[in-house]
Amino acid sequence: GEITKIPPVHNIGALSLETGPLKSSLMTEANAWKAQYAQNLHRQARTELDRISQWLHDMNRNLKRDVNDLDDVRSAVNYLESLRDKEANLDAEFGPVEDMYALLARYDVPVPKEETDIVTDLRYSWKKLKKLSADLQEHLSQMQAPFKKNLVRNIKLFVVDVIQFRNDFEANGPMVPGVAPMEADERLRKFQRLFEERERKWIAYSEGQKLFGLPVTEYKELEQTKEELQLLEKLYGLYTLVINTVSEFKEVLWADVKDELDGMTAKISEFQNGCKKMPKALREWDAYIEMKKTIDDFLESLPMVQDLTHTGMRDRHWTALEQVCGQELPVHAETFKLSGLLDANLLEYREDVEEIANSAVKELQIEEKLAGIASDWSDKTLTFSPFKTRGLIILNGGATVELMEQLEEAQMLLGSLMASRYVAPFKEDVQEWITKLSTVSEILEQWVQVQAMWMYLEAVFTSGDIAKQLPQESKRFQGIDKNWVKIMSKANEQPVVVQYCYGNDVLQQLLPHLLEQLEMCQKALSGYLDQKRAAFPRFYFVSDPNLLEILSQGSNPEAIQPHLQSVFDSIEYVEFHKQERTQIQTIFSDVGESIQLRSRVKAEGNIEDWLNALLREMQNSLRAIVRDAASDCEALDTADLTHKYQAQVALIAIQFKWTADCEDALFRAKSERAPMMATNKKNQGRLNDLVNMNMLKDDDLRKYGKWTRRKLETMITVDVHQRDVWEDIVKRKVRDTEDFEWQKQARFYWRYDMDYAMISVADVDFKYCNEYLGVKERLVITPLTDRCYI
Repeated sequence: GEITKIPPVHNIGALSLETGPLKSSLMTEANAWKAQYAQNLHRQARTELDRISQWLHDMNRNLKRDVNDLDDVRSAVNYLESLRDKEANLDAEFGPVEDMYALLARYDVPVPKEETDIVTDLRYSWKKLKKLSADLQEHLSQMQAPFKKNLVRNIKLFVVDVIQFRNDFEANGPMVPGVAPMEADERLRKFQRLFEERERKWIAYSEGQKLFGLPVTEYKELEQTKEELQLLEKLYGLYTLVINTVSEFKEVLWADVKDELDGMTAKISEFQNGCKKMPKALREWDAYIEMKKTIDDFLESLPMVQDLTHTGMRDRHWTALEQVCGQELPVHAETFKLSGLLDANLLEYREDVEEIANSAVKELQIEEKLAGIASDWSDKTLTFSPFKTRGLIILNGGATVELMEQLEEAQMLLGSLMASRYVAPFKEDVQEWITKLSTVSEILEQWVQVQAMWMYLEAVFTSGDIAKQLPQESKRFQGIDKNWVKIMSKANEQPVVVQYCYGNDVLQQLLPHLLEQLEMCQKALSGYLDQKRAAFPRFYFVSDPNLLEILSQGSNPEAIQPHLQSVFDSIEYVEFHKQERTQIQTIFSDVGESIQLRSRVKAEGNIEDWLNALLREMQNSLRAIVRDAASDCEALDTADLTHKYQAQVALIAIQFKWTADCEDALFRAKSERAPMMATNKKNQGRLNDLVNMNMLKDDDLRKYGKWTRRKLETMITVDVHQRDVWEDIVKRKVRDTEDFEWQKQARFYWRYDMDYAMISVADVDFKYCNEYLGVKERLVITPLTDRCYI
């Protein structure tokens, strides 16, 4: 209605909206809601109608039932009371259903005709029900007197029966003292059945008395019996359950016991809790005592049973158990049950049983560990590595070390097993493995030791130079080498370490022999090296391997260039003459600075001989250059002097110059005042020249050598110290060259009469050694450094 009243056009300012589509959509939505509401309303109405119809039908059937005894009378009275209660709320029951169907009819909602007929007949059905109730009420009134008379007579008889039942219960019931628990349980079941029969009569007669308004008779005997039976039911119910359950558990086959143990433990624990909850009045009864003992014994036996189901139990353990119990225990028989074990009275021998079970567990652990060792070492193999071009003839270092560590761990484990008190069944096996692995360990240790010495000496004796010097040892080593290759070839064929090493008598005898022979070679080689060191003492600062490598290159002098720095301070490499390839003509530092030797050195013959010759020629050549620099330091300016000579020579040249200038000033200072300050200015000027040169760009300095900047920085470091020393002497007003303030300084002189450079400190003179030092960096010289010099 409201939707149809919406005008077809709706104006909003300049807009004109057509409402037709909106109205159509609203109508569709409203109809859908109406249909859904009608459907829900019909469903609810139908549910309520079915409920009321079913109640009317049931009540109609109940009211028509025949009344033959007091139970029927009581039921009929209950139905009549229910009908009166329903009548008070009749409109509240029928009204809503009638209204819902009226609403559905008003809006033309289709409803099945049978539903409409039922709604229409509701009031009529109720009237018919009322008529039936009136007839039943009249019928009950007519039958009341006979039923009442019969009820009184039956109650008198029932009172006598109750007294007799109680007397019988006291005389022959389960509570009679001395009755066995199982017989008492049977009596309990019998009297429970008899009591249930009387309880039904008790309830029926009491209800009848209430129905006819008579005083309800009390049956104290029945009430007492009921309480006692309920109490006994708690005890004997649990007692029966416990006895039957434990009997069932005992019949479990031994093979299945392990799987059933958790369930048994849980069930018996449940029984134990139930036993604890029993009333105190029952705890003195034989049934309770027997039940509690059964539960406790079984629960106490279960841990031992569980221990005996352990997989570690072997025939020897069962034999020991049979000896303890004095009974046969055929546990491997298919028919052997748990009862066979429990009947052996395990609880009496608890400590012995627990000791046997514990032994089984411990022995199983030993057995498993021993099996693990046997399994591990059945396939552990030696690992080989190639050596030079000779193939796989050495043991791999890392893998062998790891193998020896595993051997040590296995031996420690076997030692702990041997110390166990449970090792007896496996003592022979453990002892055998201890012997095997200790033998393998000893052989491997010798093997590694022999390998290390063989590899060390192999490089020595395969070199022709050393072999020529030690012909006897070389021949001995050739025999060692053949045996070594033989050992390694067989090891490659059978790499399983235990199988190859254990029981190999040849290997056990050959390795100590090889070690002895190698030690003889080593001893001879050590004597040979000592001779070489005595001939060229600088070899004392070279390790044996490096020295051997040096000596092995006697026929190829160029090959020892990598080792020159181990015997010379700063000779990185040497240059040989282009035509005479064995003659050394120039030495070089690590940065490329060089010194041309005055005379070429022939690198021929014994290495120690021509290294001594090289040492002497290096010193002679450097002394000649220092001699020239001592002359030029007075004539050349600082820049020319610096660039003309090597770093080491230029440095000592400015030290010559500083010493000469300072001593000259000290000599003249006795008669003149100016020389001291003039020398100070001269020192500062030289330092400034060095600093200015160092300020040049890298490209400008590199043309004098890539090491020039380091050279300048070293000269500046020393010259700063020299300047500071002189300034301090000036401040102290020293006027004599013999003054200690001057004498304690490091002073540098060229002794023309002796033809060598000399360094003086205090009253001690040191001859300059002329060792080529290359281009070194210097630390700043401090007063502490000067004190250390002194």
